[in-house]
Amino acid sequence: MSFFKAISDKGESVSIECDTQFPSDKIKSIIELNPQYADKDLIDKVHELEVMAATPWDHDEDEIVEFQYHLANHIYAKYDSLHEELHNNAN
Repeated sequence: MSFFKAISDKGESVSIECDTQFPSDKIKSIIELNPQYADKDLIDKVHELEVMAATPWDHDEDEIVEFQYHLANHIYAKYDSLHEELHNNAN
């Protein structure tokens, strides 16, 4: 609490940086390292996103962001339990 008081006393502002870039490369890497957990739907979605990113003149930014959102939802819905399994196997 004294940290925040010290900052406010000096009138300084604090900025927090946050990486908001979609982790396409990380997702692709995880699939390549663990192909046994990737279903056809996930592979197809990741490939489609790669194509969209490679041809931005065919897709507007909102369309790409919406597709990223749907891909993320697919991953969370389908693979939430796999995260635990992979984590448990690593230990």
